[in-house]
Amino acid sequence: MTASAYGASIWRFSRILNDCLSKTLRPIARRYGITQAQAQLIFSVHYDKEATVGTIAQRLGLARTNASAMCKKLAGMGFLRRKRREDDERIVSLTLTENGRSAARAIERRIEKIYRKKFVDMQKIEKLTLTFEEISNLLKEENE
Repeated sequence: MTASAYGASIWRFSRILNDCLSKTLRPIARRYGITQAQAQLIFSVHYDKEATVGTIAQRLGLARTNASAMCKKLAGMGFLRRKRREDDERIVSLTLTENGRSAARAIERRIEKIYRKKFVDMQKIEKLTLTFEEISNLLKEENE
């Protein structure tokens, strides 16, 4: 396989994954009056026990300033709580409000409905996840 074929395969996988994510989150986002990116942020906070603006920005591929603005907006809408850490005021910790937890649970139910009940082979998804974690770790090592 040539270098361009590897690149094309990774790009295609990324597009398909983003398309699946978009189709999954769109109805939930509409229901709660938020954007897909905001729904993704809420879901990320739900699964990250040590969520900060910085960690969420990194996970979602956002600039910190964009993640910060999105978090402020979601806090204003009643989905998140933002709190500066006492030991380092530069770090803003994030937690979900009840409304945020409700949105996260709705996303979970939708994922289960679509993927589990439609007989998606979770072993294949887990294998793909492990493969891309390997790639991510290799890239992290290469960039250090």
